[in-house]
Amino acid sequence: MSIADSRRSSAGGRVPCSADADSSSCALGEDEIERGLDVFHRFRWAVQADYFAGRIATRDMTGIEDPRENEMGMLAAREFLVD
Repeated sequence: MSIADSRRSSAGGRVPCSADADSSSCALGEDEIERGLDVFHRFRWAVQADYFAGRIATRDMTGIEDPRENEMGMLAAREFLVD
């Protein structure tokens, strides 16, 4: 079985969407993608909020020079989630 065949069988006979695919060949329809996109974005920002909350609570400075960078990440997540 080729990789393409295994992808088709795992997606119910349709290959998952790729950047260059037309929506008729995707595992998800365009309407499903539109409906789920806002939910996905909110979930992703919630994950970011949790990540930065943990960094702030533990005073984690890995990869940054100023603790305000963690605060800025938390504020960005909050701004998205509050809107």
